[in-house]
Amino acid sequence: MDANNQCRERERAGMFEKILLPTDFSGYSEKTVEFVAKIPGVTEVILVHIREKERPDNPAWMSGPERESALERVQRLLQKNRIYLEERSIEVRDVVMDADEDDIATCILDSAKKEGVELILIGARGKGIMHEILLGSVSENVLNEASCDVLITRYDALPMEKERSGNSTGQSGQEIFEKVLCPVDFSRPSEESLRRIAEIDGVQEVLLLHVISEAGDQKELENIMRTSYRKLQNYGRMLDNGKLSIKIMLRFGNPVQEICDFALKENVSIILVSRHGACDYLHNVPIGSTATEVVKKAKKPVLVKYSRVEPLVTSRELSPREFHLAEEIWRNYRQQRADTKKERIFGLFLDDMLVSVARCTTREDASEIDGVFTLEEFRKKGYSYRVIGTLIKSFPETVLYLYSTPELVDFYAEFGFVPADVKDLPESVRMRYGFALTELEGTVVKAMKRTPAPFKPHI
Repeated sequence: MDANNQCRERERAGMFEKILLPTDFSGYSEKTVEFVAKIPGVTEVILVHIREKERPDNPAWMSGPERESALERVQRLLQKNRIYLEERSIEVRDVVMDADEDDIATCILDSAKKEGVELILIGARGKGIMHEILLGSVSENVLNEASCDVLITRYDALPMEKERSGNSTGQSGQEIFEKVLCPVDFSRPSEESLRRIAEIDGVQEVLLLHVISEAGDQKELENIMRTSYRKLQNYGRMLDNGKLSIKIMLRFGNPVQEICDFALKENVSIILVSRHGACDYLHNVPIGSTATEVVKKAKKPVLVKYSRVEPLVTSRELSPREFHLAEEIWRNYRQQRADTKKERIFGLFLDDMLVSVARCTTREDASEIDGVFTLEEFRKKGYSYRVIGTLIKSFPETVLYLYSTPELVDFYAEFGFVPADVKDLPESVRMRYGFALTELEGTVVKAMKRTPAPFKPHI
C-alpha cells in the first residue's frame, strides 16, 4: 500500500497517527514538540529541520569554552526532541535538509507527501529561517498546497530556552480536542469536516457556529436565521452520539472576527475550520479566505481540515422560479432575460451553483435552442455538452433549430444537428435575427437543424 493510500486509511480511522513537525529549535518550536503528545492517536513523528544553504558550517557557541558546529548542534537538539517523544511511546524519525528561504515551504510539502502524513504540525512563531512560516509567504504556500490537515499551535510569548512544563497545550490545562469550535457555512466541505469530529479521541464539547455576513433587510435576516438555526440543529443531531456536549450559536457580522472573538469568549481548546468554504472548492481555490484569515488572526490553535470532497454535478431543467439564476449567468452573455411562458431552461449545477445553461424557445412554427453559455472558469470540462444533451432528451419528438458559430458546427453535429438550408427555416427562426435570405451566407453564424432521433451522450 503506497503512502497516500495509507494516509487515507488512517483518515478513515479518525486518527492522526503520522505527523510531520518542522522545527527550528526555538523556544516556541520546542513547545510545539510537547504539543505532539497531546494529539490523540499519534504513533509516529517526522521531525524536519531546514538549514540555510548559505551558512551550513557556521559554528554555534554554547556555554563554556567548547565549540560545536552547526551540524553537531542540529544533531544534538534533534536527539533531545527524539528522546522526549520516544519516552512517550512515539516513534521518531528526523530529516535535515538544506534550502534557500524561498524553498522552505516546498521542502515541508515534499516531505509530507513523501511520508504520507495526515497532519502537518507547525508552531505559529519561530526564529531565523523558519520565522515566516505563519507570517508570510511560507505559511501561504504550506496552507495552499498541503494535501493533508494542518494544525497551527498558539502560545503566549515564551522565553527562548524555557523548560518544558506539564501543560503543553497553552490552554489552561485543557486537552487539545476537549472543547472544539467548529465554524460552519453549510457547504459540503464544511459538513464533511464536521462528520470527522466524533471520530477524534478526547472530544468532549463541540460548539457549532454559523456567522451570517449579510442580509438585505430585517425580514430577510429573520428568514436566514430560521433556516440557519434549523441547519445547525440538523448538524447537532448528526453529531449527537450520547457522549458529546453540543452547543449551537448564530452570530451576525464579519465571519473571521466573529470566529476569533467567539473562540476567546468560550475559551475553546481548538478551532476546526474546513480548508474550503462555500464555493471555494468549486472555483478551484487552494484555500478559502476565511480559513486563511482565521489561521492568521486566531489566538487559539487552529486545525485546517483537508477535504477530498468533489462537487456534485447535476444537469436538469430549471423551474420558472429558478429562471433568475439563468439571468445571472446571462449577464455575461448579452444580458438576456427569461420568458416563463415560451422558454424551457436547462442548467448544470456544481452542488447548488449554476455554471452552465441552455434554453429552448417554443413558438408557433418552431422550437429553437439559444442561450447556451458556460461561465468562463468552468469551460472545457464537458458541461455545455451535458446541458445540451439534457435539453435534447427533453424534446424527443421535436424538430430543433439553432444558429451556430463556425467553430461550433462540429460540436453541434455530435448531437445530430446538420446544416440547414435557409429556405427551409421556419419564419420565426429566420426573422429573430432579422437576416435577409441573401445575407445569411455572409454572417458569422450557421443555421442548423435536428430531426427527432435517439440521442446517446458520450459522457
